[in-house]
Amino acid sequence: MKKYRETLKDKDPEKEFLRVFEKLSRLHSAWSVWQDFISMTAVGLSNAVDKRPDIWRKREDEYLNIIKKYTKEEERAFIELFALTTLALELNPAQDFLGELYMKLNLSNHWKGQFFTPWHVAEMMARMVTSQEDLPGQIKKQGYISVCDTACGAGCILLAFADVCKNVHNVNYQQSVLFVGQDIDSIAAKMCYIQMSLLGCPGYVYVGNTITEPISGSDFNPVVDRPEDLWFTPMWYRDIWRMRQMFYAALELESAAPEPVTDLKARILDAIPENPTESKPESPGLPAPETTQNHHDSFNLRDFFKRKE
Repeated sequence: MKKYRETLKDKDPEKEFLRVFEKLSRLHSAWSVWQDFISMTAVGLSNAVDKRPDIWRKREDEYLNIIKKYTKEEERAFIELFALTTLALELNPAQDFLGELYMKLNLSNHWKGQFFTPWHVAEMMARMVTSQEDLPGQIKKQGYISVCDTACGAGCILLAFADVCKNVHNVNYQQSVLFVGQDIDSIAAKMCYIQMSLLGCPGYVYVGNTITEPISGSDFNPVVDRPEDLWFTPMWYRDIWRMRQMFYAALELESAAPEPVTDLKARILDAIPENPTESKPESPGLPAPETTQNHHDSFNLRDFFKRKE
């Protein structure tokens, strides 16, 4: 990534992306190139952290079947597209980078006039929703808040919510907000997944019809018809979110048991260090979590558990 920063520091990542994309589209249709780029990038991010055996293998096979259509030079072009996407979101997180490119390339025609929410509209919606809520107060009470978009598209509304949390409410969304998206269009849903992953949004995206295949279960135990279409972001696997998953799984187990599970909470608490540290995301190239404007660096899961008692 440092190489690309130096090469492109005086250039527009969007223009460079379009240049590389146009080059790839000379021998392949624009839709095929876009579809393959999104699918391979989503698999690359997912398989670095999601180790569900059957799903990992299926996604890996999908990647290999796609990449064999291209030459070595074209493979490098796809890597450059990913690097440019990462750089664009790093330079300006307040944008729907992939969604805007999708519209500019007229790829929405594949869904009969599909139209993504403009950024300024999504930002206005996020500001309106969050202005009615005491986000810090909710986080203090529950430990986190959640946001869901049941027709997420490329994720514009979810990304705007993250930006408003950080820059308007001074909330570290990487530690305190759970993001959930769903869309019937697999490519759009994967675009959302990619951008959420690169911006460090913890959560997941499900490819499915929200009306006939809604996500059920709970925040930390989503139940879906096809687990292979459930995409967990790398930040979902960070220690703080894994601990929350364990805690709520224990609560569900305790409530479902015919008799109370003896000392279940105490056993979990004993397994948690006094000052847990977080490991870095496993995927190379992902931006590190924000440490500025963070009021939750001293978050202690023991305190979180105690608030539930």
